[in-house]
Amino acid sequence: MSLKCKVVIRKDRTIVTDVMDGDRRVCSETFKLPPAPSDHDTGQRMKERAMIKLDDHDAALVDTVVSAFRNAVGSAHSRSAVVKRIVAIAVRERNRGRAAAIRRHPFKGICEASGRPLDERDKALDEVEPKKGYDGKVRWVCHKGNNSGLRSCGGC
Repeated sequence: MSLKCKVVIRKDRTIVTDVMDGDRRVCSETFKLPPAPSDHDTGQRMKERAMIKLDDHDAALVDTVVSAFRNAVGSAHSRSAVVKRIVAIAVRERNRGRAAAIRRHPFKGICEASGRPLDERDKALDEVEPKKGYDGKVRWVCHKGNNSGLRSCGGC
């Protein structure tokens, strides 16, 4: 008895599997795949996951700053210079507390995502709780484990 399995994927997203013994069909199964997400749906879901949830007060603050930002950039004599200066201020504020987080959680030579040894030059400090920033939990991972580069510990 020599059994062979035949799998067919149809255009209507149906998978049909047939188990054959010679010319005789022994077993047959049909599976219907869920509809494929469109690129827009996938992008929208990724955007929703990536966005940090804000309460009404903080959302209003963000709206006010975005409006002021657009007005400033729109009336600037040197648009690029104004944007760079605003970004520098925002990054400085975002990184406040990073040094304290590094002192609180020193690098131990391993990638905390995979548990593998990690070289000093490949380390990246990852915020486990993005809403809290560096005031929340942090971990040391390789750049690939932090989704920020190509260098890896070999396990991520």
